[in-house]
Amino acid sequence: MSLTLKINEELKQKIREIPVVDIHSHISFNSPKATSLSDILFYHYITTELIAAGMPPSLLKDDLPEEEKIKNSIPYFNRIKNTTTYWSLRCILEDLYEFKEDLSVNNWESLDKEIRKRAEDRDWTEFVLRKKAKIEKTFLTCIPGENTELKNKELFVPALRIDDWINPFYLKENILTLEKINGKSILSLDDLALAIRGMISTFKGKTVCLTVAFGPDIYTKLTNKQIAQSLFQKLIKKEPLTELIDSLNILSSYILHIFLDIAKEFNLVFQVMFGVRRPMPVNKELSYFDSKMFRSFYQLFDSYPEVKFDIFLASVVHSQEVNIICKKYPNVYLAGYWWYAFYPSYIRRILEERLEIVPANKISGFFSDAYIVEWSYGKLCLFKKELTRVLSEKIKEGYYSESYALEVAKLLLNQNPKEIYNLKR
Repeated sequence: MSLTLKINEELKQKIREIPVVDIHSHISFNSPKATSLSDILFYHYITTELIAAGMPPSLLKDDLPEEEKIKNSIPYFNRIKNTTTYWSLRCILEDLYEFKEDLSVNNWESLDKEIRKRAEDRDWTEFVLRKKAKIEKTFLTCIPGENTELKNKELFVPALRIDDWINPFYLKENILTLEKINGKSILSLDDLALAIRGMISTFKGKTVCLTVAFGPDIYTKLTNKQIAQSLFQKLIKKEPLTELIDSLNILSSYILHIFLDIAKEFNLVFQVMFGVRRPMPVNKELSYFDSKMFRSFYQLFDSYPEVKFDIFLASVVHSQEVNIICKKYPNVYLAGYWWYAFYPSYIRRILEERLEIVPANKISGFFSDAYIVEWSYGKLCLFKKELTRVLSEKIKEGYYSESYALEVAKLLLNQNPKEIYNLKR
């Protein structure tokens, strides 16, 4: 065995045992595990590839029986066997269910039966996360106003998603929700700020962060309260707004500052996602590059030095820019590889750049974006494989000692997210 392979193998074994914090997922509060084969097969990362490979979307319609959808999809899986999303799927099926065959019309039912059997085991969720994946904590995306009582507070922590609350298009609907929660009418921006604060205060001690994804048309502005109030009144009265996008950005920016003030008061991390354009026709989402994207956010980083901003990226094009931002701003951090960046070549590139530019304590290595715990495992397998590869190269090239490479792995996977998000150790 060559020295490089020996280093890689030793490091892989040690990294495999490092406990992990997953700082972003869409796992259900009430149903965190797969209850059938379709729950695993039709994760949206997979269905996107199946449809791109030529599978008619009509073959996966929601109103079709699960059995029919599985049979419809099987002929198309051979077309995506080259992708690393499929590789993660294979890790799930082989490691968790000991299913080592290619999926076929002759064997899918036995696999489905095994998955349903495991789902009946009340300890299966903890087995997948703690025993197999070594994931200590998983953040669950929750929406303001919904019930967030966790069945397992040891494994999960809520993260409050606020996209629609910053988007003025949904403001009227959200005001009705807030009025119902608080039992008071909302007639001004001051009323809105008090109502939002009251709502988030109910999450105090439960959630550790606010999470928002920004599209390409949203730019933050230094807003005048009088102008924002005028726009607010027009919007709730359904009056037309002149220069619509600019007006909406003014109002959106004002509401964003309301949330940032609350994040500062309650010591909540602000997760900020960039690089996905949506909505697009036929429920598509695409990655995008915009040279002006971060320019308007600098003033936020300056204006809220007490707030930790954790940046998620879906486009590798922005990698250098966010690395320099993180290098210059003590309150800006970097996390994981979002959506279209979660592929080995991009993970390696982004990770290599971050480790060369950004202090090691400012990087969280992993979030799954998973909808069930089985996909948390599958995606972590892929990330740990690439983390091992990058750190092995650093050792080989003489940048890191073996002991320091392992220290970096522990920082990225466990220690940094605990420190950044103030998790109890």
